[in-house]
Amino acid sequence: MNDLKRATALFFCIGLACSVKAQNAEVAELARQYQGQQAVVLNNSEKLSLQFEGGRLVGRRDVHREVLLLSDQAVAQYATDEVYHGFQQALTSIDAATLAPVGNRYKTIQATDFKTTQVQDDNIFYNDTKQTEVRFAKLGKYARTRLDYSLVAHDVHFLSPFYFQSSIPQYESRFELRVPRGVDIGFLVFGLYQDRIRMSREERRNETIYSWTATDMPALKAFDNAPSLAYFIPQVSVYVKSYEDPKTGAVKPFLASVDALYHWYYGFIKNVNLKPNAFMSSLVDSLTKGVTAPREKAARIYGWVQDHIRYVAYEDSLGGFIPRDAPVVCTRRFGDCKDMSNLLVSLCRYAGIDAHVAWIGTRDIPYRYEDLPTPMNDNHMICMARMDGAWLYLDGTDRDIPFGIPPSAIQGKEALVSIDAGHFEIVETPVLSAGRNLIADTTEVSLEGADAKGRISMHLSGYPARDLAAVLRYTRASERQEALKKFSLRGSGRYILKDAQAERVPNEEQSLLIRGEIKLPDFTHPAGGDVFLNLNLQKDFEDEYVDTSIRNVPISHDYCQTIRRVVALKIPDGYKPSYLPPDVSKEGAGLWSVKIHYELRGNTLWLTKEMVVETLSVPRARLAAHNQLVTVLNNAGKESVVLSQTK
Repeated sequence: MNDLKRATALFFCIGLACSVKAQNAEVAELARQYQGQQAVVLNNSEKLSLQFEGGRLVGRRDVHREVLLLSDQAVAQYATDEVYHGFQQALTSIDAATLAPVGNRYKTIQATDFKTTQVQDDNIFYNDTKQTEVRFAKLGKYARTRLDYSLVAHDVHFLSPFYFQSSIPQYESRFELRVPRGVDIGFLVFGLYQDRIRMSREERRNETIYSWTATDMPALKAFDNAPSLAYFIPQVSVYVKSYEDPKTGAVKPFLASVDALYHWYYGFIKNVNLKPNAFMSSLVDSLTKGVTAPREKAARIYGWVQDHIRYVAYEDSLGGFIPRDAPVVCTRRFGDCKDMSNLLVSLCRYAGIDAHVAWIGTRDIPYRYEDLPTPMNDNHMICMARMDGAWLYLDGTDRDIPFGIPPSAIQGKEALVSIDAGHFEIVETPVLSAGRNLIADTTEVSLEGADAKGRISMHLSGYPARDLAAVLRYTRASERQEALKKFSLRGSGRYILKDAQAERVPNEEQSLLIRGEIKLPDFTHPAGGDVFLNLNLQKDFEDEYVDTSIRNVPISHDYCQTIRRVVALKIPDGYKPSYLPPDVSKEGAGLWSVKIHYELRGNTLWLTKEMVVETLSVPRARLAAHNQLVTVLNNAGKESVVLSQTK
């Protein structure tokens, strides 16, 4: 070997040794930095390129993800990774490998085990979303997994967000957007940790490059009673506002505004229900015979759809957006949200009711139309009828929601109501007040030795009544008593409920009533001739104390409500109350409140406890105030009444 070759070989070996040494030092530093973590995402990057192909704007995504395993336990957990794709995002290529540490180097082991399946969802009969799973080989502590894949969006109305956070820490995340000259884009940065996201923009001759980079993003934490992850996971959503036609140079609007979004949406509904249908007209005549009030007509139509049309979601390409003709749905007796909404609109119009379809997002979606005028705002469709100057919400997909009440999942959300080809309205869905969602629960008991025996009467209205109706609908007759027991649980887990019945309350279409005989074993605790007993039979909110040192997200309630618990105890002969717990009254303005009162009337001791939840969300800044209420309620719930002998 000549001197030049020897020198070249020496420098190569020195460089390789330095590289391996540097890699080992990097791994050691990462293991120290993320001590206690199972793994860390070293690099989560995505490049989205908008391009004109055949005069049409398409989006191409190139995704790279590299994960370092920090423990032997991580091997089983991160042995696989998944890529989701379908009509909106078509998978064009995928490659994966394990970088396994072998001595002082990494050995690349290509993945060969790829499996593509249809995504299964209990709420969707069929959808075109697929999952390609890759299995990594030869994993171990300090191994790295690498996944690269490409997707193409043939319709750039459907651009999904980029997320900077996952269930494990992310060392570095980067989203890059490349757009050709003449394309105007909008974007929304949303969620927590926005101060860790840095944005840059670079103008080039024929394109503009936007990039968002974040470093050292902590692992995503899951909390009970929290909003969906979309509310707080750091993310960036991009959308096309307009573009210059590459052939004519004309500027074409795309998603520049809510108006543009609506006109695109309207294209999905403009060709449905074009022909009159004699069967549907006859059906409406039979349903509304003898009825003149529009509200009663709407109620009968709504009830018929709830009872006769089965919800079956079928999402295949644009079939997830285009309603099927109302006569087809009416004949088949099944459909998804857009089908049922379209059917309700058609039936209502046959009855002379001013009804319209409306796009809306459930509370899982945090955005507003003005901030993000894209399909990301919507995952649902309902029927809205204008009546007496107000909007009436009709959602046929919920078989148990009472007429006139919007489902709890869309409270506070914006509905995009289609008026006609050129007009729409944005209507904010009302949040039902606590007084309309009532649990009025009365327990009347007397003592029988150490046990308590009596009866219950549980009056439910609004959303609590809907919840009970849903439970009963999907409960077998043989299991009905057990279901009612769980729904009305009180005292210890040994609570006995007999001859329970659930029935409609006369003249109250939005109410249900549970009644039954009960027994509470070992209800009393004798001590020194006295009897101790706790009348706080239900421990409402006792598990809602939160650790404010780690929780950085709000508390979410399904709905506002009033819970009124009344316990009436017949004092046994020869006894009288010698100690009654003090009354309690605590209010967190705009959050919820609690009042507890004990009162002796004749030979009956009454406990009245009322909690009023006034908000759907307890913001982070008020978690401490929420905890104070929980503490007051829990402390009061531990208090016992003392009965002493009269002689």
